[in-house]
Amino acid sequence: MRVNELQANVERMVSDLLIKIEKSVPDRGNFPMVYSEFKITDSEMCLTDVMLKLQALPEHLPNHETDRWLELVGYKLPVPFKATRVMLKGTKQEVIRYLKQPESLEKILSAIPQLNDNLIDV
Repeated sequence: MRVNELQANVERMVSDLLIKIEKSVPDRGNFPMVYSEFKITDSEMCLTDVMLKLQALPEHLPNHETDRWLELVGYKLPVPFKATRVMLKGTKQEVIRYLKQPESLEKILSAIPQLNDNLIDV
């Protein structure tokens, strides 16, 4: 996948997720996972899909009422293999601030090839 195409897909994914977070995620308590994703069209990558998702912390963890997990997931479909990376653990507002920073796009872009490498031998 060309770098410009990958970057455009990541920018759209982040923008879409920001809208969903601002609309659907409460500041406190549990909520259904929100996500945004795109397909990888580059035949040289083993990843087929990339997802950025936000979910509530499990109840056994400290600060589960207010903190959320922002996770990047790479899928290798049709086999059900995936590689994941937690990009941030924080409050809704911390996640929004993180996603609006240009550095977050760079971190996501650099994590995608690493997720791909994790699935090459699977």
